[in-house]
Amino acid sequence: MGDEKPKQNLLWQEVSTSAGARAAANHGVGAAGIVAAVTLGATLLSMSGTAVLGLNAWAFLDVGLFAAVAFGIWRMSRTAAVLGLGLYLFEQVYQLVVAGPLNPIMAMFFTLFFVHGVRGTFAFHRLAEQAQTAPPEAPPA
Repeated sequence: MGDEKPKQNLLWQEVSTSAGARAAANHGVGAAGIVAAVTLGATLLSMSGTAVLGLNAWAFLDVGLFAAVAFGIWRMSRTAAVLGLGLYLFEQVYQLVVAGPLNPIMAMFFTLFFVHGVRGTFAFHRLAEQAQTAPPEAPPA
């Protein structure tokens, strides 16, 4: 049967197949892409005179970092996935300390999606390694 389509579970994506691992990693791609896009929009609004969350031109660095994380996870980079999760968690803690929680439910979902990105990229590489080291199957009799 090979790589069947993984079960779609938003809370805990199945990563036992390479297709499932890629689907889980794509949750991290989406989360990083959304963070980059929303930060870009909020930063542009702030730069045009409408103060949004106190953002300034330094937030463009954040946009670039999350865009790079999204691209890295899309390329199945374990480093990008771990850095994306770490950066997101750091920024959530910073936001909590500076201004209080904005939307804890949304933050929990984004954290979960970044965790899916980490799980997916690591599982993808583990499965690829296993496929390379697995002994060839015997031909059917």
